[in-house]
Amino acid sequence: MIGNDIVDINFTRKQSNWQRDGFLDKIFTSEEQEHILESKCSFTTVWQLWSMKESVYKIYVRKRKERFFAPKKLVCTVTNSSKGSVIINNEKYLTKTTTNKNYIYSTAISDVGNLLSVDTFCFPLKESDFSTQRATVYSQLKNRIAEKYNLNSEIIQIEKTALGIPEVKVNNQTLEVNISLTHHGNYGAVSILNLNS
Repeated sequence: MIGNDIVDINFTRKQSNWQRDGFLDKIFTSEEQEHILESKCSFTTVWQLWSMKESVYKIYVRKRKERFFAPKKLVCTVTNSSKGSVIINNEKYLTKTTTNKNYIYSTAISDVGNLLSVDTFCFPLKESDFSTQRATVYSQLKNRIAEKYNLNSEIIQIEKTALGIPEVKVNNQTLEVNISLTHHGNYGAVSILNLNS
């Protein structure tokens, strides 16, 4: 299984105050908070950990079929600036994070053997409207699926389950791929895991 999350750095700087009272205590374990405060750039570390947690949360919800809010149950360990892991209820997930001047982007997987089967990419979004951004992300996914599986993008549908988990359908049949979609601020991203790899 796969999950992803993107954080637009400039948008986050304007819209979020991670230093407000109670924010760190509500989201991060004491070890994570220590890591944040000791890091060279606390802002980047906060949002890297956030992105790691969100990407694993997407996998966990898909697996357990229920939503929840308990960010401290998702315990992050950062190996280096791009690699890490998240543990929840004794289940370990590996993460890969890309950080640049525009965004922080994390992808998580539940099976290390599938690491090479991940197709993931980020792209800028021109519009700030949520519905337009979602349509753009869906379009990017459909085009990528069409290219990857040699399909006409017009026969591909993206549908969400009752839990909000996206699925790919071709001619109303579920395609055996695991996907994760994300958008925030001026950036979107799509991750595809071929379940037949």
